Amino acid sequence: MTSPVAGSTISSPSTTFSWSAATGADEYFLYVGTSRGSNNIYGRSQGLNRSVTVSNLPAGRTVYVRLWTRDNSTWRYID
Repeated sequence: MTSPVAGSTISSPSTTFSWSAATGADEYFLYVGTSRGSNNIYGRSQGLNRSVTVSNLPAGRTVYVRLWTRDNSTWRYID
């Protein structure tokens, strides 16, 4: 993830999440949730797009982001 920076405070109920390209990526899938690995706020394929604006972020709460990357038929993630 290139933005927002891990550990930063998000002051708006909506923010844009961006990430760097992964070598050989065929698809990205983004999870945003209130616990590690969850997608109760947002969970959608991004195709090959490398940014998305997510709304309905909870004020004053920690959110967890997991970025899945698919190359060929293998999925990998980074939190």
